[in-house]
Amino acid sequence: MDRAVWPTGAIVGVEKEGTDGRQKRFFVFRGPPSHNGLAVSAGFRELVAVSRELGADVLFADRPAPASVGAFPGVTAVMGKRAGSGGVQSPFCLGRAAVGPGGELVGVVLQADEPPRRADETLVEQVAQSMELPGISLNADAQDSMAAAGISFETPGGVRFIGPVDPEVPRLRLMSDQAGRAWYLDVYRVPLIGRRKVADLVEDRAMSIVQEVRLREPVESFDAAGREAARVHLAIVSGQEPTVHLLAVKTDEHTALLMVGRFKAEAGGEVRKACESIAATARVNSYDELVDLGSAAETARMMIQDCRKAGISSLVGRHERKRRRFEVKAPGISLGSWAESCRRSSEQNDLPWELTGRWVYQPKWLGHDRLVVSEGWRLAENGVRYNYALERTDGGRITIQQTEESDAEGRRATRIVNTSEGSRTENIELDETFACGPLLTEVCARIANGADPKPLIVSIIETFTAGAAYCVVKPIGRTSLPGSSLRSAASTVRLMVDYDPEPVLMFFDDDGELLAVSFDGRQWRERVELPAETEESPGAERRPGR
Repeated sequence: MDRAVWPTGAIVGVEKEGTDGRQKRFFVFRGPPSHNGLAVSAGFRELVAVSRELGADVLFADRPAPASVGAFPGVTAVMGKRAGSGGVQSPFCLGRAAVGPGGELVGVVLQADEPPRRADETLVEQVAQSMELPGISLNADAQDSMAAAGISFETPGGVRFIGPVDPEVPRLRLMSDQAGRAWYLDVYRVPLIGRRKVADLVEDRAMSIVQEVRLREPVESFDAAGREAARVHLAIVSGQEPTVHLLAVKTDEHTALLMVGRFKAEAGGEVRKACESIAATARVNSYDELVDLGSAAETARMMIQDCRKAGISSLVGRHERKRRRFEVKAPGISLGSWAESCRRSSEQNDLPWELTGRWVYQPKWLGHDRLVVSEGWRLAENGVRYNYALERTDGGRITIQQTEESDAEGRRATRIVNTSEGSRTENIELDETFACGPLLTEVCARIANGADPKPLIVSIIETFTAGAAYCVVKPIGRTSLPGSSLRSAASTVRLMVDYDPEPVLMFFDDDGELLAVSFDGRQWRERVELPAETEESPGAERRPGR
């Protein structure tokens, strides 16, 4: 089949004439990852987009129906081409789409000249049920998974454990085994550092999900069998049913469990019940067994101090008047490009270094707006004082603006965030482990190839955190670059933030140059070599993804 007729996101295409003489085309596709909730609308939207590209633009049946792709919950629908007087004509598309445990969106669609028959439905069913997501096991042993994560509790009925489990990434991933009442639940063992409370973890995670300056429902603090706990139930879209539940519980002085449940609206009660049971009864190993938090904070403080003494010129000067470009990808699809630059300004003597970055994503899927995220840093030579600006536009409309500036001593930063819902100003106290975005990247580059790699505890500010959050930064040796198991390995550093601990991996070459950034393997940026690296294009991210 000519690839020119494949719809956007298709990764497999087959064309054949059936025994009845009808022409058919069959496609397997992937869509942009869906990170928030478990809304049927996410799968249905991509199914409609694919069908429209194939010429079918209206529902043939009354409404989409629940269905699954493999073990993953989703939706099925039949589309046709709109005809006069409310009629429907060929082509017709019968499809399914589902959301995986990491937000992966996958589907199948059958295009035919006539309305689908029973044989067509059987074919789509057979293919859909045979599909799997690489790297995901849906039959992980519950006891082995809990032992690896350092978290144990009485397993509720109707639950599947998702693997693999990495003892260095202390989390459990669970899902319902009932497609009709589908949910996913991630349970993380996270550090409690400084003055951070479990309510701070819940609020910061909730704010990062809704991406607004205030929550529609406040975080509720409560007692979980004598343990300090906090929770919130989130509706991603105002006026709709909640599809996300967050709960954090303190299990010892330095340890908490953070639970993130995503579900179909009708399964919300089951998720809340499961989270509250785990909060009250779970046996949790201390985070101290993974990282000596005091030692890691002291190592970070000394390394940040050394970087500042060396001066920003020694850290980023090699990038001056150069540009770097990265392709942004998810499995099977492109998510645009990220470009960054660095220059020294003669006009800003107190903040001479300027680093800028720009992500541009022009979706080919119908119903998705063009996304542009631009950011800029200005840094003092001593690496202490900085200012930062961010702007995000969706479909040409500004949706997020942020400004942030530290004082000259590096003791406090003022951040202002504006969204469509209003404005929020925070005066945030900084400690000696704080690293602004460019400095954090350079710290990671240093430890990636260090002779005596040690974990660090670094404090950071992100767009929607109420104050400073803490990030565990750990070199993990040489690992394969993202995108293919056949690709070469590079020195790797793993970052896990207390309120959003899905692992971020940063990959560096032997000279400390950033090669790629992976967000839990679901989405990544990979460096593209340019013929000539000369000015001028957009710079360094905060923690990748800010």
